[in-house]
Amino acid sequence: MGKYKNNVSLIGTVGKDPQTYRTPADVPYTRFSLATSEGGYKRQDGTDVPEITQWHNVIAWRQLADVVAKYVRKGMKLAVDGKIVYGEYDKQGVKCTTVDIVASDIVMMSKPGNSTPDPQTPVSAPANTQQANAKPQQDLFDDVLPF
Repeated sequence: MGKYKNNVSLIGTVGKDPQTYRTPADVPYTRFSLATSEGGYKRQDGTDVPEITQWHNVIAWRQLADVVAKYVRKGMKLAVDGKIVYGEYDKQGVKCTTVDIVASDIVMMSKPGNSTPDPQTPVSAPANTQQANAKPQQDLFDDVLPF
């Protein structure tokens, strides 16, 4: 069997402030919800099509979890790349299924407290240790890309 790709890209609004946890092995992970919407228009015949909002559970691990915990807040616009992960657990004899997006990259499209995108300061959080160690620790919003 060949390789198949599990990849998802979302652009949405953070629903509540992220929460950070640690595994028993002391690995940090941060969870937050992300809302995406579509629709919300009027057809030519005058019929209103309501906006449909989907909520996604997002998990960031390790250095990306630390960046999310430090900079991401409710109401911010984010672009999230990652993969879909399904899980199951038993709650009082009932099998429950979870669907999470495990983030590999997150781009902050607005600053905390500002839900409108700031095109002069797109910021991408490093997805792995090698990228995180490539630059000294600094405020991510101080970077301005030359293009």
